[in-house]
Amino acid sequence: MNSNFTRTTLLGFLEALVNNALKLDPGTLNQLASLQGNLIHIRCTTPLTDIYIIPGAQGVTLLGHQDNKPDCSITGTAFALLHLATAENKSEVLLNEDITIKGDAELSQKLQ
Repeated sequence: MNSNFTRTTLLGFLEALVNNALKLDPGTLNQLASLQGNLIHIRCTTPLTDIYIIPGAQGVTLLGHQDNKPDCSITGTAFALLHLATAENKSEVLLNEDITIKGDAELSQKLQ
């Protein structure tokens, strides 16, 4: 099976899963709407994976490749990124985990 096809299929599944969960959380969906027009790059270093997120009023679009320069990039291991995504105190995770955030500082704060 073609690895690009598999990656695209997995991203499509993940996008549908995330957007279905967002429908249950109107507050987060409203926050995403305020981020519309931005491009966010998530780089997982272990395993090496790039995901580009385009937030909008209806949820997110997930892409495996993007030619445009992202407004914000977040880089870390899968464990560190998962820890950041699920932590209540994101500032503490950012201090203790090997995560790098580059780009629009205001956007990165809104993502936290």
